[in-house]
Amino acid sequence: MPGIHRDSWGRFAARRKLIAVAMPVALALVALGVWLQKDRGEPTDPDSKAAVRQRAVRPDPPAEGYVGSAVCARCHSAIARSYSQHPMWRSTEAVDPRQALAGDSIEDYGQAETFRPPGNRSYRVECAADRVTHYERMVDASGQVIYDQGVDVRYALGSGVRGRGYLIDRGGVLFASSISWYTEAGRWELSPGYSPRVHSRFARRVGDRCLSCHVGRVAKREGFEDHYLDPPFAEISIGCERCHGPGQRHVELQSSGSPREDDRSMIVNPARLEAARRDSVCYQCHLQGATRILRYGRGHFDFRPGDLIDDIWTVMVAPEAPDKQHADAAVSQVEQMRKSICYQASGGDLSCTSCHDPHSPHSRPGQDAALYYRARCLNCHAEKGCSLDEAQRLAVEDSCIRCHMPRTESKEIAHASQTDHSIRRKPAPADGLLAPMRTDPASLVIYDRGELRMAGWEVDRAKGLAMLDSDLPSHDRVRLARLAENLLEPVLRVVPDDTAVLKTLGQAAFIRHEHKQAREYLERALALEPTNEYVLSWLVQVCAAAGDTAAASDYVDRFLKINPWIVPMHQQAAELLLHAGDTDGGLEAARRALELDPTLKGFRRWLAEQHHALGRPDLARDQLEIIERMDSWNH
Repeated sequence: MPGIHRDSWGRFAARRKLIAVAMPVALALVALGVWLQKDRGEPTDPDSKAAVRQRAVRPDPPAEGYVGSAVCARCHSAIARSYSQHPMWRSTEAVDPRQALAGDSIEDYGQAETFRPPGNRSYRVECAADRVTHYERMVDASGQVIYDQGVDVRYALGSGVRGRGYLIDRGGVLFASSISWYTEAGRWELSPGYSPRVHSRFARRVGDRCLSCHVGRVAKREGFEDHYLDPPFAEISIGCERCHGPGQRHVELQSSGSPREDDRSMIVNPARLEAARRDSVCYQCHLQGATRILRYGRGHFDFRPGDLIDDIWTVMVAPEAPDKQHADAAVSQVEQMRKSICYQASGGDLSCTSCHDPHSPHSRPGQDAALYYRARCLNCHAEKGCSLDEAQRLAVEDSCIRCHMPRTESKEIAHASQTDHSIRRKPAPADGLLAPMRTDPASLVIYDRGELRMAGWEVDRAKGLAMLDSDLPSHDRVRLARLAENLLEPVLRVVPDDTAVLKTLGQAAFIRHEHKQAREYLERALALEPTNEYVLSWLVQVCAAAGDTAAASDYVDRFLKINPWIVPMHQQAAELLLHAGDTDGGLEAARRALELDPTLKGFRRWLAEQHHALGRPDLARDQLEIIERMDSWNH
């Protein structure tokens, strides 16, 4: 669930003083990424002066002509039937309450649907004839309900092999639920990465960055980033054309009655591609690295089979630890496989499809996974098999993967490897937890020496954008901001229409308290994309911090017309409106913020202060009493 994003909303703190609300990480992650290969923030192109005299050409849009998997199935029915059982085909599904009530679903809606993590919140799942609703409930020390908030979930994200997350569709703006189903445990729990006491509840934003690996194709709302039509998906599952390319021309030729010999060029068979392009078909979703930076002019759904992965993304990874102390860290299965002796000895012949059949699951009923994978291993190791005696092998079901590719559990790390793909020669313990990789953004490198295939300015662009990516831990944002500026300012002369570069330069200037410069960058970005809510959110912060309340109010209004579901924007609206003397408007904005997120204790304290200042002590007392009830739980 990834690609699905983490949130970190800002709080209001100072009495009777405007402050800027921090942009939620759930939004900022989509567009404010930044990473650097070297700690020195210098352009890597030795001829950078010559490079900046040029202007980059925006790449052409990728080929379209999709027909949908149902059309493919007309001629490829046997493969289609087999693939219909594959986890990729079940990557996302519409939630069907009737199916759930009939007991014909992966989830068990008949069991006790309520669960309580540590603390005073509990969660439940209710299935009615026309909807499935997820609830969060908070009680005080006496057991009295403080709030009981429910949201309808419309889509199930994930095949259900290990579990599922759920999407809330708010008019084409998608959010993740805090509740997930864990298939192996057979129960509902908090979603991966959600701490029991503090988490993003129903506010974690889901956009192209996540959906590009979980759905076939999206139905985008033209002119808006991460906004979708109703329904939001043109093809909900990972379908045939994600691996074989748009099929329109192929279908037309086959349907013409006289297909040409060169028709094979109209559709992609990954097995016939050179190794790097073959592997990129899998890597488009299964190589995440520490982060992926979209290349200039590209979108997350631009990959077409036959492309290289770095035609669309620059994948940033942590440098390999020389002492191997991070050998069990949470890296992608692709990275693990490529570091294995098996891969390196194969000369590139070993690939994902050497072991995984892309058209049928290995775990269908009646099919033995250990036997299946053992047969894959014996394709190369038949002459020199396992050195263990028969009794030892039978003790682990004669399974190669039990010893050489053990499973490592880590529910708390999103998109962590569940199976160790490093294919170790010596058996490794299988009971450890994956440890999150803690890497300074400035130390990341481009995957597979991708910089050798890129222009110098694009290398600098990727490293600069990666520097401030909020998905990476950092305790020195000012240093990273300066490094990002050193890299991106020359790049901007090559791509002056690059909104991502302008946004990150604006963010960097804001971090360094250069509010005027930050506003100039961000307003240039907004002129290019007037509906970009991520740019608007940063402009709200910048203008509020600089004391330009009129401009901040204008940007808040523009933001909420685009997306009325973001709590900090309602908080900011309340602050600005009350400061301007619009009492009714300010209190209505505050009400809406608390309706969306009733857990905001800091905001309730601020609101109590405003009620006192307005001569409304009863309303102030109400807010303070709610805070006391929230704090009364000491279990």
